[in-house]
Amino acid sequence: MKMQKNHLQMLNKNRTDQILSIRQHNDFIAGSFSINSSAAAADLNEFMKKKLKKLAEWVLDNQGIIGHIKASIEYPGSVKMYSITEDEVFIKERLDNCNTVSVAVIAAFVDKEEIRRQLETCLEEVRMLENYSDGSKEQSS
Repeated sequence: MKMQKNHLQMLNKNRTDQILSIRQHNDFIAGSFSINSSAAAADLNEFMKKKLKKLAEWVLDNQGIIGHIKASIEYPGSVKMYSITEDEVFIKERLDNCNTVSVAVIAAFVDKEEIRRQLETCLEEVRMLENYSDGSKEQSS
């Protein structure tokens, strides 16, 4: 069966760097986005650990099956990668040179539009972090 594609490109007058994508293949839904952020590294790190855990809980609370939930935060000089397939968030770090936040969810037996809403909420929360953080791009664990 050919994969059905349904892309939602979220653009507004001030921000054109964000894209939310939702795809479905049989019972599996894959949703993702990537956004440039000027929020402080420490704020993004704490947010991502908590958000991935909440996304995993949401999938399981809705009788879904987690295929994979992952995120990365690319800072100048390094990248932190976050992953959860069960209970705890795993963090891996490598050297790189960017400043982008990316999140992906792959889950089965959950509502496609609800995954879209979950990712839209996550995207908005990343954007809100910029308003509340000091803007420092210092990396923290």
